[in-house]
Amino acid sequence: THLMGDDWDPFADPADGPPEGRDPKADHTSAVEARPQKLSWAPPPAAAGPIRVACLHGTCSNGNILKVQLQRAAKLCGDKVEFIYLDGRMKSTKDNPVWEEMSRTFKGHEFYEWAEILPGSSIAERKYCDLETSLDFIQDLLRQHEPLDGIFGFSQGANMASLLAAQAVAGEGVNFGFVIESCAAGPGWVEQRSDLFMQKLPMRSLHISGKFDSNPPLPLVELYQEPLSLLHGDGHKIIPSSGGREEADFVAKTIADFVLSA
Repeated sequence: THLMGDDWDPFADPADGPPEGRDPKADHTSAVEARPQKLSWAPPPAAAGPIRVACLHGTCSNGNILKVQLQRAAKLCGDKVEFIYLDGRMKSTKDNPVWEEMSRTFKGHEFYEWAEILPGSSIAERKYCDLETSLDFIQDLLRQHEPLDGIFGFSQGANMASLLAAQAVAGEGVNFGFVIESCAAGPGWVEQRSDLFMQKLPMRSLHISGKFDSNPPLPLVELYQEPLSLLHGDGHKIIPSSGGREEADFVAKTIADFVLSA
């Protein structure tokens, strides 16, 4: 039995159903070998004041819920970082498989999605049927909060974050210097916007997955030149809650250190 303090993060985003047992033996934490690059991208210059990070929640969720999920790491950053919690483009509906559970857990909340899943696309190769509309919406949100130093995304938000990073590198959207992607799906969207992923992205990136998540482990590391990654011992969560306080503190500190090194 593990003792949990008042700041313990018990909330997971059950985006694609309950976690299933997985074989965590494969090592996905090694750096990806970079191909020769012709990209001329550079991160934006550091602005005065705190580091600014736009945060994208998971499916059937909202910015306030993500604030709870990320609070352990955010507390370590103190006033050196401003986390900006955004809400998705469209309201979740009752036919979402996790709507009922989320409604019981977070009474009185509105829940949102960033994009509509393309029917028939699996969690191993996620695609969206309204991708360009969603990207335009998110870019509008980001412009409202410029300047930005980085993006944090969880679950569906992590999927979108990879596209925003690619747009930034290509000069097609708001620029920022780093991205953190937690519990992403398999990147079927790369086929939908292959023009953005012709080369590995030179942006700083941190990738987090749970060994027992029903999503594939660390599925986006291959999109980046020099990704950092962490595979914790829980399921579909940013901060693990099954491995005791030590593991939770380690993951939170890894996130905080990555952000503060911007």
